[in-house]
Amino acid sequence: MAKTLVNFLIEEAELKNFDGVARLIGRTRTSILTEMMRSFCSEQVVEVEKRNQKLQQLNHALTQQHLLQAQASQQRMMAKPLDQDDGPLDFLYNDGGETHGDYNF
Repeated sequence: MAKTLVNFLIEEAELKNFDGVARLIGRTRTSILTEMMRSFCSEQVVEVEKRNQKLQQLNHALTQQHLLQAQASQQRMMAKPLDQDDGPLDFLYNDGGETHGDYNF
């Protein structure tokens, strides 16, 4: 497996603490950092998968809600007699379109 040398900046005090702990447990900086990187990546993959599952559940719930609303709307339309006339529209009827000032055109 190919290896790459990685350099990064760290506060001297933090490096001294890290080196001290590494010596106490008999490990090298490299072995500790690579283990932490592997662990971090594994944890993040699990978190991303959990997040994706939650998004899929939310998407499914929203789709179901939309379908139920469409069915309810269709049932309301089917229940209304075809010959029912609600009368003429009021001259100030707002169709929800663009408004210019206080009036629809």
